[in-house]
Amino acid sequence: MKVLPVITSYNNHFNVYEYKKHSTPQNLSFKGTPEYMSLSSDNLVNYDKLSHGSYLDIHDDSFAPQNKAIRTHNLSFLDSIDEISAQKKFIDHYKSVTGFPNLAEVSKRIENTFINSVKSVALGFDDYKYNVIAAGYDGTCSVGKRMSLPGSDLDKAFIILNGDYLKIYGSGKDEEIVGEFKNRLWHATDQRILSYNHDTSFPSIMTINQIKNTMAAIREYTDKMSFDRNIMAQNVKEEYLDLIKASDFNIMLSKLLPKRKYDDPINAINKENIKNFAYFIEAVRDGKIVITSPEFQKLTGELENNDFYKYSNVAQMRATKNAVEAGIEQKTKILLRKELENDFSNWSISKQFEFIKTLIRYSCEDNVYFKEYFTNDRNFKELYKPLLGLLCYGDENRRLNPEFKINSNSIDLYLEKSNPVSLYRGFSPDTMWIESYDSGIIEDVLLHIDKLRKTKLFEFVSKVQAPLPIFGEIPKNFGLINYYTKTGRQIIERTLK
Repeated sequence: MKVLPVITSYNNHFNVYEYKKHSTPQNLSFKGTPEYMSLSSDNLVNYDKLSHGSYLDIHDDSFAPQNKAIRTHNLSFLDSIDEISAQKKFIDHYKSVTGFPNLAEVSKRIENTFINSVKSVALGFDDYKYNVIAAGYDGTCSVGKRMSLPGSDLDKAFIILNGDYLKIYGSGKDEEIVGEFKNRLWHATDQRILSYNHDTSFPSIMTINQIKNTMAAIREYTDKMSFDRNIMAQNVKEEYLDLIKASDFNIMLSKLLPKRKYDDPINAINKENIKNFAYFIEAVRDGKIVITSPEFQKLTGELENNDFYKYSNVAQMRATKNAVEAGIEQKTKILLRKELENDFSNWSISKQFEFIKTLIRYSCEDNVYFKEYFTNDRNFKELYKPLLGLLCYGDENRRLNPEFKINSNSIDLYLEKSNPVSLYRGFSPDTMWIESYDSGIIEDVLLHIDKLRKTKLFEFVSKVQAPLPIFGEIPKNFGLINYYTKTGRQIIERTLK
């Protein structure tokens, strides 16, 4: 019987240079790690270089711990500014760029940066397919409240493009249009003011046809649903504290949708994609619109009778807005920021400079001090985990963005909060071993393969292996190979794209 040493307690020594390091091509310039910045002796020049987001990029930070070391290098010039006169010069430059400490002016510049960069990118294409018919964001965020800090992002920002609605180039062209627009927008945005330094902060972008096609596909499912429209409408209007209750419509819909698979196309109708689309469509419905057009008015008019458009409530945007306007929902950090301009003017130059250093680090979440100005009363990241688990997996204990633990020769991936699946390097550096007998778990690990490839342990992985499942069928595109584990279990294998 052929046995592979797929699980070992020692480090295998292979000639890694024989193996190809896998990259993850993306429409954006996000690379998983920030780029090293060439530092100048002029610290104002160094700060101005931060207008390009790659230097503070935190995309996949959890899977690439080296990110923070690179950002520490890129921001090290701040710690070299120790003379009061140099600090004063830097503070004045920072104020002129960002509008700080006038938070209303800061927020206005963030919004205008978004509008102007979107319009400039569209004009640069000089092609009807790239025309922007609408753009907006969640008006209940700090920018909408005119209480934002420099380097903030725009919550739930969205952009709608004309796209290839004439279908001159056939299907698939819209995906290329969106990808090209994203790439140029990344480079066109001054990220000292408006930060896109991780993928979840980047605006959602879709074309008219992509929206219509997705809504039509969802309608095939919602037409099968039975629910009380009055209750769902009330949830959209009022419910934002109980996230599960607020999202009742979306949870019902999710139960009818297939779970996302590794091979799904980018526009597939599955639980996770429709969860993402819910954020998009709710921003279209309830967000602050900063670019509009007759085409957008026509589109929203066509969507008004669609149940998903009316009752989707994953973001609770309208209910939160109503609560803020009624004075019910007031974040402590926003109340503190109301006094910030006066407080800042009374601080010493050295304290002002320390606060500005913190603001710059805040844009990439590396800030340590003054956290009271940044921390939400409710930990939304934790609060949303059960809801996202329900929407994407039908299980509130599952994690959409799992935590991990890197060991000397393995990674523990926490698909569930307290039940990790162990991943090892296989018999060679191009193979990853999944230690699970559950077909569903094996498939779900593959959803995170692009992130896992950004770790040193799995950077050369082009195929995965696992023991023949006990629970469930052999996963799709896996095949039995004529090798066995040391316990005699046959091995399944899949080659990755």
